[in-house]
Amino acid sequence: MKSDSANIPRSEQFEYFMARVCTTFDVSRESILGRSKEPRFAWPRQVLCYALREVGWELPRIGDLIGRDGSTVHHAWSTVRRRMVADRDSAHLVNVVMDGYKPYADLREDERALRELEDSVERIIQAVASAVVAVTGAVVVLERMEARARSLRNVMANPIRTRGAA
Repeated sequence: MKSDSANIPRSEQFEYFMARVCTTFDVSRESILGRSKEPRFAWPRQVLCYALREVGWELPRIGDLIGRDGSTVHHAWSTVRRRMVADRDSAHLVNVVMDGYKPYADLREDERALRELEDSVERIIQAVASAVVAVTGAVVVLERMEARARSLRNVMANPIRTRGAA
C-alpha cells in the first residue's frame, strides 16, 4: 500500500522526500546537500526541490534546507517540470519520488495533449506553406500575364509598318 505524502506532517516531509530521492536515485544525503553540479547529484537535488515545492513549501525555506537560495530552488522546480513533460523516464522517476502525490493532471494526459497540439501546429504550418506556394505561383502567373498584356498594348500602340503600306 502506498503512503500518501500529503498526509505527512510538514516537520517530516523533508526527511520523507529526502529518503525517497536518495532511494530512487541511489545517492547519499550528503551528495544531495553538497555543492556538486554533476548531473547524477544535481538532478536528484532538483527533484527534491520540486517535491517540496509541490507539497506547498516556500522557495526560501527549501533553499535554507538544501543550502541554496530561493531562485535556485525555483529554477530546479521549473527544470523538473519541463523535463517531466519532455521525458517519460524522468516523469516516472519523479512520480516514484512523489509516491502518488500529484496535485496536477495526469502527466500522460498532458503528454498526449501536447503531442496533439504539436501535430495540429505541424498541419497548420503545412497548410500555410501550401497556400504560400499557391499564392506565389499565382503571382508569377499574373506577372507573366501582365507582361504579355504590356507587350500587346505596345504592339497595338505601335503597329509595325511595312514598306509600301503607306
